[in-house]
Amino acid sequence: MADIASIKRELQQRDYLRFMGATLSDGVLSNIETTFGVTLPPDYRAFLQEIGNGGPGPYYGLLPFANALDYDNRLWGEAVPTSHLAAPFPHTAMFDPAPAQELAGERTDRGEITDDEFSRIVHSATGGTLGLAHQGCAYYDILVVTGPTRGTVWTDASDTRQGFHPLGIGFLDWYQKWLDGQYPTMWGQREFTGAYGAVEIPALGRPKG
Repeated sequence: MADIASIKRELQQRDYLRFMGATLSDGVLSNIETTFGVTLPPDYRAFLQEIGNGGPGPYYGLLPFANALDYDNRLWGEAVPTSHLAAPFPHTAMFDPAPAQELAGERTDRGEITDDEFSRIVHSATGGTLGLAHQGCAYYDILVVTGPTRGTVWTDASDTRQGFHPLGIGFLDWYQKWLDGQYPTMWGQREFTGAYGAVEIPALGRPKG
């Protein structure tokens, strides 16, 4: 199994740590957990505290926590409800939320449910999860924070009607797979902005594998 110390060493060897977002203190993380009524999965929490809040990672990079809360703008620019992470993600196998969402849309059009009720149905698909990385083309890898598969990584391909798929691994193993070359690096030579800091990434090399 992957561990924080070995991942940090490998990131240091590749000179990636300087492109990570600033780490989050235990106090900040505790405040996040209190605000949202959750306990973050231990390996993800340790990464934020000991390595960094967003930066180099699989696909287009690891999302910082603020972006992870509403990773695909599912809440349409609204403030993320504090209950969002505490709402259990109930699934244990692949599922597609599209049929229920389409039915809810039809019911809204007929006046059977309100717009707020429709929004709750749409938002519930990603309740209890955080975004980890954007694969491109509306595909995301996400982390379950609350529910029976807490601490595991899933792929959200629901925008293309392909549903949510469990990967069957935890956060650190998912991140290690990227370091081992099993997931692609798509950020290449480009600027990391926002929480990453506006810095130009040189040719850092590809993950081994």
